[in-house]
Amino acid sequence: MDMENIMGMHIPTLGENNFSNSRYGGVERRRIRQEACFSYMENAFTGVCITQDENILTCNQRFTELFGFSREELSGMPLTRLFRSDIPQPVDDLDAVHAATELHEVHEVTGRTKDGRIIWLRQTVTPLCYENKRLAISHVVDVTDQKFVEDTLRDSEKGLRLLSGKILKAQESERKRVASELHDGIGQTLSSIKFRLESTFCELSDDLRAEALIKLECTVSSIRGAIDEVRRISMDLRPPMLDDLGIEPAVTWLCREFQVTHPLIKIVREIDLQQTSVDSTLRVVMFRILQEAFNNIGKHAHATQIHVSLWASETAIALSVKDNGCGFVAGPYRETRGGYGIYSMRERATLSGGHLVLDTAVGAGTRVAVSWPYKKASHVAGGAYTIASLNSTEHHDVEGLSSFQKSKCVSSI
Repeated sequence: MDMENIMGMHIPTLGENNFSNSRYGGVERRRIRQEACFSYMENAFTGVCITQDENILTCNQRFTELFGFSREELSGMPLTRLFRSDIPQPVDDLDAVHAATELHEVHEVTGRTKDGRIIWLRQTVTPLCYENKRLAISHVVDVTDQKFVEDTLRDSEKGLRLLSGKILKAQESERKRVASELHDGIGQTLSSIKFRLESTFCELSDDLRAEALIKLECTVSSIRGAIDEVRRISMDLRPPMLDDLGIEPAVTWLCREFQVTHPLIKIVREIDLQQTSVDSTLRVVMFRILQEAFNNIGKHAHATQIHVSLWASETAIALSVKDNGCGFVAGPYRETRGGYGIYSMRERATLSGGHLVLDTAVGAGTRVAVSWPYKKASHVAGGAYTIASLNSTEHHDVEGLSSFQKSKCVSSI
């Protein structure tokens, strides 16, 4: 099949029907079709080639520039020499080719140039029929630079996530250390001072004047307040029950503390862990996400009720926090505007192998739901759960766990 015949092939958009009522004769119509096809190929921004049985029949100048071969070298060359992946086969159903108006395939392949370089290409293949022969038109675009940028960004994202995970781990370690220092150091020292002053107060109460006793009593009261403040800061940094008793007592304590600060907001807890033991790493993640969700609700939601759910099944564990507040317009820009609360929750969930879903709308409240794929370790006493995969892409629908809530512990604080 020569170049002249290819350029004069029957193309539906430039077919004879377009010229049936014109003054041009058959030879003129053929010449116009040839010029139109040739102009289309040569002026295309992409590399274009026409193939039959995976062999190149003709191509444009851009195609030769991509691979470094001349037209003569490319004529009759098998596509397998240029492309390093499987080449799409022409369709067998010729009637389907005639009937289809936009039948094409788009995919990315790697190619090898004349000098041996490997390039990435985005290829669009459109099958066509000419004289009952199966042909294909391929449009090829060089996306090597784009793939390089994508790979660089992907590697950078992996590095940032690794760094973020180390920062969060170091932060939790430092929180735990500072909380312990406050409780065992400053807290114990203040308690010792308080006991000594109270003992002195009792011993000298009969000998001191009333003004001195009042001052001494005020001093003891101030020390008690300082002890309470140190205890509060220590608990906020790292509540000891999170490590000693588990996630459920920690959630109960956090709900109670939030209620003290926001007495007008009612909290409903719904916990069904089915006597499972969550490992320490995930406990911390759950607690921090819940803590941040409470902080956001207290600052922005104007809510009157919060529903906290913590569920576990044979394959997943999930945490959900829903309020009836004002809600907001969600979006990537919103997540980082003015603060990093939502972003930090999402980052903690992702780094621990979970998936966070934010469901909100203006006037409809907000729901933060996080699920983690889990597998039960049968050899662990008490049915302990372990993280299935820190990089798992399996996302579990939080609502889907509702079937496991057969004996829920529902309480209103």
